[in-house]
Amino acid sequence: IKSNPDMSFEESEKKAYKMLFSDYVDYQNKKHIERRQYKRVRTTDDIWRNKNTKPEDVILQIGNKDNFPNPKVFSSIYTDLAIKMNNWRDKHGNCFYNLNMSVHLDETTPHIHLRRVWVATDPETGFKIPRQELALEQSGVPLPDPTKPKSRTNNCKMTFDKMMRGWFQDICIKHGLDIDIEPLPTRKHKTKEIYIDEQIQAKQGELERLTADVELAKRLEEELQKEKFNVGSDNVGGSDR
Repeated sequence: IKSNPDMSFEESEKKAYKMLFSDYVDYQNKKHIERRQYKRVRTTDDIWRNKNTKPEDVILQIGNKDNFPNPKVFSSIYTDLAIKMNNWRDKHGNCFYNLNMSVHLDETTPHIHLRRVWVATDPETGFKIPRQELALEQSGVPLPDPTKPKSRTNNCKMTFDKMMRGWFQDICIKHGLDIDIEPLPTRKHKTKEIYIDEQIQAKQGELERLTADVELAKRLEEELQKEKFNVGSDNVGGSDR
């Protein structure tokens, strides 16, 4: 989606959401108002902010801070990948739109940062809606295991991500890079929400441990004071001779 180059990324993304989803949002709002469900009335900006319908962030990186490709090669890889993704999208019903895609060469490790929104067609109204899994289904992307029901570990997005990684790896090899294409078995992808939750739990556990240590130290101090008091009491009055 082309926007005014003077716009910020945020302004451009909000404009894209308005262009894509305003018809559906207006339709939904009309129904809410008719039912006097005023708290359910939303704007396209609300859709852009919502955790379930906000743009998807994708980071593509090669190597690490100590070993990464030449910036010019990396930029060429980025260009080829963008063309590959756009060609696939055009043949599969425009199921996503790249809101912005850029190469970051001025940070510790060069990487591609992509933000996109998945667009499905609402079966009831025919309006465009921001529904990732439905968009992938409508574009013909299958489940990883079609014999099993859809789940967090068996969904169309997993199939697409695997396909996209394959494109990325093939393009890297085409540009002469020697890369590992097998995923590391000990490193599992975590969503941002899962990572934050694990960090909170770890800090909570540490806090509980420290609190328990403080309570233990307090009890030991109290017992020590009692022992001192008892020893002092035994010596009161001296000894009989």
